[in-house]
Amino acid sequence: MTTLTLSPKVSVTSRVEDLLWQGGLIIIAFLPVTFLVSLYDPRQLNDINIWLKPMKFYASVGLHMITIAFIARFIDYDVRRKFWVYVLGWVLTFTVIFELAYVTMQAARGRHSHWNFETTFESLMYAAMGIGAVIMILIPVVIGLLVYRYPVREMRQGLRLGILLGMILGFFTTLIVAGYMSQTYGHWVGGVQSDADGLPIVGWVRSGGDLRVPHFFATHLMQIIPVIGFIADRFSQRPRLIVVIASTIGVGMVAFTFLQALRGQPFI
Repeated sequence: MTTLTLSPKVSVTSRVEDLLWQGGLIIIAFLPVTFLVSLYDPRQLNDINIWLKPMKFYASVGLHMITIAFIARFIDYDVRRKFWVYVLGWVLTFTVIFELAYVTMQAARGRHSHWNFETTFESLMYAAMGIGAVIMILIPVVIGLLVYRYPVREMRQGLRLGILLGMILGFFTTLIVAGYMSQTYGHWVGGVQSDADGLPIVGWVRSGGDLRVPHFFATHLMQIIPVIGFIADRFSQRPRLIVVIASTIGVGMVAFTFLQALRGQPFI
């Protein structure tokens, strides 16, 4: 095995890590606040409380930010502390703030944030959110490549490969699924166009196909594959093989649920 000789300062935090950690925790802190608001605001969109969508976005995007913060700490410290890496963190943070602010604002107005072309402003904002969504999954790819190219000395091979594959595969599968979704007029495929009878927590519809299912599995490859790599380093003699197998299964799950949704079949 090749010995890495880069800086061992994995335990030393940098500005980009602090920024992403703080951003992720602040976003998650909005969850209980929004939940309390939902208890006193009975308005609905798609037959569910208007605040359920912002809450799901806070949970998902907050986890995304914390994941990138964790991953960034495995970049060699001398690279991690560079100004342009810090700028990447700020671009991601501002993009997240923009996306969540608009989703929250539209919920407060009782209006749709996605697939809303009723006014010029909302059409433009939907397009801007699409650009923002690409930025939110592209910057993690850059971070993943930096980890793979400039890892800290202590980093094990399973996590290193898991981060690389998780970021790249998560990016491309999300781009395909979300790109297709953006060309439609909703996440439903067949069935009743209502979210009232969705699965608990995730809200996926049960009367037809739901494109949010493959979107979920695609985007969360960015968390799942690195975690598997982290575990494989500790319990397997062949962690890289475990990561490759897990990545194959993950992409297969995205493809299966995507085709399932396109056929108008519910996940469960």
